[in-house]
Amino acid sequence: MRKTTLAFLLFLITSISSLGQSIIYFNEDHTEVMDKNDAVYYANSHIGELENEKYKHTTFYLDGTIYSTYYTKEKKRYKDKFGDFESYYKNGNLKEKGVFDASKKVGIWHYYHSNSQENFSYEMKYKEGEFEETTLFINAWDSLGNQTVKNGNGQLKYLTKNSFYQEGMVKNKLKTGEWNGTYIDGKPYFIETYKNGKLKKGNSWDSEGKKYSYTKTYKRAFYPGGIWDFYNWIGKVLRYPDDAKKQGIEGKVYVAFIVDKSGQLTEINVVKGVYESMDQEVLRVMQLVKPWSPAKKRGQKTISRMILPISFRLS
Repeated sequence: MRKTTLAFLLFLITSISSLGQSIIYFNEDHTEVMDKNDAVYYANSHIGELENEKYKHTTFYLDGTIYSTYYTKEKKRYKDKFGDFESYYKNGNLKEKGVFDASKKVGIWHYYHSNSQENFSYEMKYKEGEFEETTLFINAWDSLGNQTVKNGNGQLKYLTKNSFYQEGMVKNKLKTGEWNGTYIDGKPYFIETYKNGKLKKGNSWDSEGKKYSYTKTYKRAFYPGGIWDFYNWIGKVLRYPDDAKKQGIEGKVYVAFIVDKSGQLTEINVVKGVYESMDQEVLRVMQLVKPWSPAKKRGQKTISRMILPISFRLS
């Protein structure tokens, strides 16, 4: 009887503590999704826990084990990352660690095998004005501790996002020659050719064996005609709310949305508002936006999350 009562109290405490929490689900690419069946990870809140003047954000696997922790200077998890980052395998062993500065990886990062043996060390090279960064591989080891890359030269194999392996040669810290990707079950995912770290061409295959060709591993979703056509269209249909206009209220409403594989905009919400009627007007207009061209990962359509500012200015 005593054990039953204790179990009931623990259940009650857990239930009460979970009230008001709004679980957020994410797919493999950390894009927010509504359906748990499409998710790989989750978080208990968009708001981090205050710790040493920064906000700590924790992401979990669906079974409740910790996937990653990172920090932002502002409350919400989609703000720029600053400070220590760590991710873990489902068995609890460290997977990756390093330091962020304004969401850029700085210094030497370390990636591990699931048995805790270091897999490789690397650093990121950023070029002004370019969206994609370059990975510089320094040293690497197989799961038994045998070194396969030394001082930026050798053979490297590693597991990406718990879903596929990629393997190829590294020369002067850069990918070179042919790289192969295989799914966990051994089926081919991609074959890519690199020169001095730059992708020259690639072919990938989906789960049904359909082939895709590409020259960029990732292409962001875009509005037909480009972002300026999008804002020109917004300018034509956006109405300045009378109450906000009378009070002289101006500002930028930041709206988040998902571009699904068909290009449709879904899960539209205001992440940083200005004034209620202005926020609602942005939501109204975004419901009218025509389909975008969806993002592509290795030539294959994928869903993506975007955040854009919509400005209200009084002339």
